[in-house]
Amino acid sequence: MQVLSFHEDDLQAFKQLGWVGENKEGLLAVFPMTKEKVPKELKEFAERYREEEFRSVVGKINAAREVVMQRVIALNENFTEADLPAVRSVFAKA
Repeated sequence: MQVLSFHEDDLQAFKQLGWVGENKEGLLAVFPMTKEKVPKELKEFAERYREEEFRSVVGKINAAREVVMQRVIALNENFTEADLPAVRSVFAKA
């Protein structure tokens, strides 16, 4: 949860820039890092981010989301690994 909280501002900016979106698995899908037509308030942010750093942050967010989903299953006696697709679906809608 700390990783998700730490990167929340970056994630919101990535979404606003159209660099990521949510997929059906409850994870981030990466789109091209286009830097044309960037909103004025995100221009400095967009220029600062490089592809390698961007992909690293997205990877960390997705890894943290995977951990959270696995913990939901592990901590709920009514869930098994077979419930992972349903858990992913709930996360995708959140």
